[in-house]
Amino acid sequence: MSTVKLPALMCALAWGLGSLLPFVVQAQSGASANARPHHKTAPVRLARAPQAPVLPALSEPQRLLAQQVEVGRFPCEFGVFVNLQTVSRAPGYFQLQHGKSTHWLAPVESATGAIRLEDAKTGVVWLQLGSKSMLMSEKLGRRLVDACMSPSQVLVTLALQKNPPPFILDGLPTQTKETPPALALGERLDDK
Repeated sequence: MSTVKLPALMCALAWGLGSLLPFVVQAQSGASANARPHHKTAPVRLARAPQAPVLPALSEPQRLLAQQVEVGRFPCEFGVFVNLQTVSRAPGYFQLQHGKSTHWLAPVESATGAIRLEDAKTGVVWLQLGSKSMLMSEKLGRRLVDACMSPSQVLVTLALQKNPPPFILDGLPTQTKETPPALALGERLDDK
């Protein structure tokens, strides 16, 4: 070794041992190697459950519709979950949580027979069909989440996959000898 390289070697060695000093002290004190130094941490603030706004009373048909709604945690497409629960202090209303959003939904009569819950303030609509549920935004004009399924909806979907409904054009009567042929354009029934 030359004397020129010795000071550089001594500095490197001193720096290396200096960086190991906290580990040596920690090992001597009996603390585990993975323990972190104790620092004061700020107290954790727990998020409060959102409070329901003042909700108007529901009509009798709305209360009857509310009895048909399935509640719980619904797994949806792309690993998203929607949580739908009843509001105990406002019978017939539902609290829907999707991501960081919370909505207060009321049942609305539907011409199609689907179960429809709406938040008139935010324009969010929850639809429950026989085989799936979906969350839509009337304001944005699109679906927010699709293919949400409760256990009963999963069973309906599996049953439809095993026994699909007939195609709308299947089973149309074919022309037989008893079935009269179609009339030509401009031909009348009394002309025959």
